[in-house]
Amino acid sequence: MLLEKNKWEEKQVFITGICGTIGKQILSLLCNQEKIKIIGIDINESELFFLKDKYRLYQNIQFYYSDIRDEKGLSRLAKESNYIIHTAALK
Repeated sequence: MLLEKNKWEEKQVFITGICGTIGKQILSLLCNQEKIKIIGIDINESELFFLKDKYRLYQNIQFYYSDIRDEKGLSRLAKESNYIIHTAALK
């Protein structure tokens, strides 16, 4: 099963398009897993603000304003991730 607990323990997950419908759903499913670090990026500043506020008590989640077309920025943020979940849409 995709969300079995042991699979995510001690892992870092990088999610692009974190403010979109799919990105938010994946975040909500993973955020309560123990010993997981989540890094989420998006270019929607207002939605990032609301997500940061909603998950402000979660020490294991970090949000960044970043464009998926920024190769260097993407590489830097995803560098140590065990999983990359790409949900961003290029519109």
